[in-house]
Amino acid sequence: MVSLTYKPETNPSNRPVISSHNLPTGNNVNQSVRDAIKERVFPDYPWIQEFLTYLTGCPYSEQQPLLYLKPVDYIVGYSLAFVTGISITIVAMSQTLWYPLILLGWLLTTGGTSGMQLGLIHNAAHLKVLRSKKADTWLARILGVIILMPDADTYTKGHRKHHNRKTHQTSEDNTIKTLFGELGFKPGMPVNFYWRKLIKLVNPLFIGKYILTVRFNKCFLNTTSLTSKLFAWAVWTVVVTVITLTHSWMAFAIAYGVPVLIFYTVIHFVRLTVEHKALPVEMMKLRDKRYEALCTDAVFVGELPPSSNLSGFDKIFAWSGWWFRLFFWHGIIRWLIVPADIVVHDYHTRMAGSPREYWEMAIWERQKQQENGCPGWPTLYTSQWGFINAMNTVFNSFSQLPKDYQF
Repeated sequence: MVSLTYKPETNPSNRPVISSHNLPTGNNVNQSVRDAIKERVFPDYPWIQEFLTYLTGCPYSEQQPLLYLKPVDYIVGYSLAFVTGISITIVAMSQTLWYPLILLGWLLTTGGTSGMQLGLIHNAAHLKVLRSKKADTWLARILGVIILMPDADTYTKGHRKHHNRKTHQTSEDNTIKTLFGELGFKPGMPVNFYWRKLIKLVNPLFIGKYILTVRFNKCFLNTTSLTSKLFAWAVWTVVVTVITLTHSWMAFAIAYGVPVLIFYTVIHFVRLTVEHKALPVEMMKLRDKRYEALCTDAVFVGELPPSSNLSGFDKIFAWSGWWFRLFFWHGIIRWLIVPADIVVHDYHTRMAGSPREYWEMAIWERQKQQENGCPGWPTLYTSQWGFINAMNTVFNSFSQLPKDYQF
């Protein structure tokens, strides 16, 4: 469970320590946003700063964590959110005056689902949650059946191609298949072309087709593991029997179906729009270590706080708006779309397969590497502040590709 101590990896003396103020311009600007938050928002309260770091995904310069999170904390946290959200929704459905609480239930359940898939199942596929092939496979299998995602073995097999330099961002990569296949993206188009393609995410037929042909099909039918298939059928036979006998189909559809099947399907597609940038064609073809280092940005959620020079009503309005956006825009995006270590997916892109990858403390490990000059890599980490800004950055990278580019 949560530990109150965290000892960073000792840095060998031959690793140059780089001050955040000496980083290249883009990184300097991005780091200065978090440093400005630290300077202007309760700078003398370390626990508030710890909260802001986990919310934004970015520590301030030379910050040290107060909490050391372990994989079990994520398992318990996301499971509790999932179950609590369903419970709140079911209770809220019993009284008309409580209907607004359904939104809270959906928020918790959808976030729990997102954390289970993007945080736990994803890292279990890399054998990094319980750090045992058998245990991680069963963890991914159980969670996948609970949230009706493709079986663990199928997911792991496809995900390995995603991390292989030879097949990364090619027609064999599931991310490219989704964006340029299912969503209909094309290389070399204007940025607004990619935004218009996202209109599919409000099309019930598109969502329904994905749920049936991908989620249900790869959970119950087209699996690479007979064990996964039998387990899925056994679990859901019991669930369906209980729901039928208790006449709970309406409650199930609203409390489980809406957030887990519909909302998370939309999140699945939106999340992939910021996963990786396209780089210049020469780098895309070369696929060397520099390509691997630059193809992924961290996506920090938050924004520069208001100026400390404001006063009166200007100060009240500016800070009220900043706090509102922090919790009800950036915070919700962090919970639903970039949970766990996904906010610093660039760390995972570089460290996947390494025994030194600690995804549960990824935001701190990434910052430590950045401040030490990213030893062993040809370039520092890159990042974007704001999810929409990150989407536009990826879309712009796609637009820079030749129209006849073949992934």
